[in-house]
Amino acid sequence: MLRRKISESLTARIFLITAWVLLGAGGVTFGLVALAAPVTYTTVINDDLTRQVDDLLADLKRLPRVILLDVDALAKENNVPRAANVVLLGAASPILGIGIEKIEDGIRRFFGRKGDDVVAMNLKALTCGREAAEHIMRKHL
Repeated sequence: MLRRKISESLTARIFLITAWVLLGAGGVTFGLVALAAPVTYTTVINDDLTRQVDDLLADLKRLPRVILLDVDALAKENNVPRAANVVLLGAASPILGIGIEKIEDGIRRFFGRKGDDVVAMNLKALTCGREAAEHIMRKHL
């Protein structure tokens, strides 16, 4: 009964027509603004961040004894993409002054509850990060 009264109501019909007109106008306006704006805010921010990263890398390359590694790429190349943080730990391990055995034991304890596969993956990530850093250190430092 109430549904029938609402569907027959002139006020409800006017409201629905007005809502559809406003939504349509808003959609058209948004579409025109999106087409008219050649550069988005995201593009501007991304370009600025890219420039800042490039400047930072250039500054770091000028410093002595700096090791630059793309740990994400290194992790993907070694089939351990989810362990980039451990690749970074491995790369830092020659400088940290902590024995590699202690770090490996810590990884076994920390990841042990997640299973042997996860432990093996993280130990592999640690090793590939350490080997990459040692290679760079032998070559450049």
